[in-house]
Amino acid sequence: MAPTRERPGIVRVRISDREVWHVADPALTEAEAEEAVRAHRAANAPTNRSVVRRVLAWSPGAVALLLLVGAVVGTVAIMSELDLAELPARFAVAVVLSVVGLVVVAVVGIVLVEAPWRRGEADVGGPGPATSRSVVPIEGAALDWASDATSPADLWRVLDALSLLAELDGAQWRLVDVLYGRLDEWDEWDGGDGSGVAARGPHPAQAALRAAQDRASAELIALGREVGLPAMALIRPVTDRS
Repeated sequence: MAPTRERPGIVRVRISDREVWHVADPALTEAEAEEAVRAHRAANAPTNRSVVRRVLAWSPGAVALLLLVGAVVGTVAIMSELDLAELPARFAVAVVLSVVGLVVVAVVGIVLVEAPWRRGEADVGGPGPATSRSVVPIEGAALDWASDATSPADLWRVLDALSLLAELDGAQWRLVDVLYGRLDEWDEWDGGDGSGVAARGPHPAQAALRAAQDRASAELIALGREVGLPAMALIRPVTDRS
């Protein structure tokens, strides 16, 4: 399920030729939210193709269809003109004409697919999608849950909680890069006396990050229950990430 209509606080913004649902920061006034949405749309306008380019983007399929129809009609016409009586001869001519037709269609199709008007601005060195701190896209579980009755404030809170959890999950790999070498030393056994990893536990930085992840996950579950987001029940604090 997803929103079906725009309303104050929840709007669609066209980015890279795709309509993306966004929610505006509920802390903004109505005028401020409208200005933030207008600025976000203007910033992403260069990523979209013009109407002419979007129409031309259909050209490969249309030309390929016309060529295919022409090849079929041409094959039938040539076969009737040759007036071949033997079946093997008819079959051989049909195969040759079919191969020639497919090669022509393939070549023309490849040329048209690589045409400049079929590529987005980002593909030809143009600007990429712009982001905004006041107008954020609705993605993933939040988009599946959101509806026309969903409060923009509740949606903003869910997106904020999901973003925090995603940042903490991503920080796990960055932490490994920062502590490269130190983690191996921390995990080494102490003289083979039975102590070591089991006794020392994870590195303090890892332990702190895991605790933050568990808190964020628990808060997300509680928020999901508060706003009626069933998907949040699938998220559980992870205590063993070895």
